[in-house]
Amino acid sequence: MVDDSFGERRMMEDSFREIEKAKTAILDSIAEHVKYYKNLDMRITWANKAAAEANNLSQEELVGRRCYEVRHGTERPCDSCPIIKAFETGESHHQEMRTPDGRVWLVRGYPVRDDDGTSIGVVEVSREITEQVIAEKTLKESEERHRTLVQSLNDTIFVLSKDDVFTEFYASSSMEFPAEPDAFLGRNIKEIIPPRGAEMLTRLSAEVRKTGKHTSTEYSMPVGDDKHWFSCGIDLHQDGESTVFVTRDITETRKIEQALKESESSYRSIFQNSPVSIWIEDFSEVKRYVDNLRASGIEDINNYLLKNPDEVSKCAGLVKLIDVNQATIDLHNVRSKAHLLGSLSDIILEDALDMFREEIVAITGGKQYFAKEATMLNLSGENKHLLVQLIVPPGYEETLSRVLLFMEDFTERVKSQAILLNQKQELSEFAHAMGHDLRGSLHAIIGYANLLEEEYEQSRAQEITNLARSMATMLEQSIVLADAGQVIGEIQPVDLDKLVAEVASTVVPKGIRFKQAKLPVVSCDREKMKQVVQNLLANAIQHGKPNVIEVKAHKGEGSISLLFSNDGRTIVENEREKIFDRGFTTKEGGGMGLTIVKKIVDAHRWKITLEPSEKTTFKLTIPRIEEQ
Repeated sequence: MVDDSFGERRMMEDSFREIEKAKTAILDSIAEHVKYYKNLDMRITWANKAAAEANNLSQEELVGRRCYEVRHGTERPCDSCPIIKAFETGESHHQEMRTPDGRVWLVRGYPVRDDDGTSIGVVEVSREITEQVIAEKTLKESEERHRTLVQSLNDTIFVLSKDDVFTEFYASSSMEFPAEPDAFLGRNIKEIIPPRGAEMLTRLSAEVRKTGKHTSTEYSMPVGDDKHWFSCGIDLHQDGESTVFVTRDITETRKIEQALKESESSYRSIFQNSPVSIWIEDFSEVKRYVDNLRASGIEDINNYLLKNPDEVSKCAGLVKLIDVNQATIDLHNVRSKAHLLGSLSDIILEDALDMFREEIVAITGGKQYFAKEATMLNLSGENKHLLVQLIVPPGYEETLSRVLLFMEDFTERVKSQAILLNQKQELSEFAHAMGHDLRGSLHAIIGYANLLEEEYEQSRAQEITNLARSMATMLEQSIVLADAGQVIGEIQPVDLDKLVAEVASTVVPKGIRFKQAKLPVVSCDREKMKQVVQNLLANAIQHGKPNVIEVKAHKGEGSISLLFSNDGRTIVENEREKIFDRGFTTKEGGGMGLTIVKKIVDAHRWKITLEPSEKTTFKLTIPRIEEQ
């Protein structure tokens, strides 16, 4: 065990070292400069390779030096240092900073916290943005000069000379310009159009001048705060040297195209994440096959396929599987959709061909919807209960080039229903068996009670009659509930103190001493709880032959325990495990009492056990949530 523990620890240490090496390798491989500071003295605790090389130092030489000494050559931190702000606020900060050599950097500071949320340092990530800043400055400086062009690109015509100078400029009357179109005249395109756009347009202009042939392109430019797309046609001017540009704003078209892409992406997400198996299929070849059959004089396609089952398999080979979602992969328990795509004949199983025949007949006969519940095997050989639905989307009715197949797996629901049905059947059989055993006894009791009324004291006989009729009512209610799939009826607060005393007064003979402690109020079916108490007391009297029966309660953590004890005959070890089994008894006749008790207790979601004690003691455990 020690060797194993040592080995595991060594493996964990080796694993941690490998992870640290991997992290270091990753940080050393990125172009951004990364440094780590433990406190506000701003000494570098760790730096990646890029940060060291940028300062012409090794990583070891950079560690221990203050950042402002290395970066700025100063003796104190910068006033707007984002690293200091991150230490002081505990939040991320960023700042553009310029080094003495004129380069511009975007410096970001990120707090590092331990598991308790305590700040233990700051990570600096910096990146040179000099070119970006210059580009932004250039763009900003030229924005005013280009405003007229940028805002009028909806429908604009201009002419460039062979030197790429604007010689003509015509704007659409619907466009607004901050300056007159004449402001462009005489200016070189490179003076007005950003370099990348100017280079593209001058290159195309040169190509048209060389070939004399029309060309076109699409490009984007910022318009205000938005990005606009334009189509541009370029032709050779009639002078043979200049070029004519006709531009049109196609931003709205691009937006529509983008909206379609986003819509497709959204539907793709719904498709992939749907809990129902979805197949996208192409039935167009099947449609042609069936059309040819009809053209040859075969009208009853269903009858033809029934007589020629090989033709059904042939049709399966004509169906192309375009796509399936993740639920389909899960349903068939395969590794990826690659195992499913291709021809349907590659994956369809024998037991599914009959339903496939019905699908063919339905959708080639003009129906746009087909549905059927079926039991079939998946590709892993598992039996599945499925609701299969076939839908022809609008627009594909003529060709059937797109058909959607949905398979909803309700296998677990069928299993649950079978279990419930079996339980209900068992409960009903149990109740009817119990009723058969008890009705005869109840009829005899009522008969003898009627004789006693005539011969002896009427009040005592009346009590017996009332009790027997109450039991008969309880029995009939139990059978009705059992046939309905229930064991218990209405749940309500019940005072067990009163209920147990009431039952004991009619069940426990005078020769047996009955002791009852204070009992709580619980939520239960009163009549069923009364039946539990009657059966437990009757079991003690009939099988134990006790001198004393005692009922008491004990409040534990999270539950209440009701203890039914008697000092009579104990239950031997080999009988204890079977005590609640249906029909088991230590005497001839009967044998249902404790089984009924167990059924009622379980229906309340309680627990009953036979305790290992000197006295025969049944413990009824009730969750404290039931206490009132």
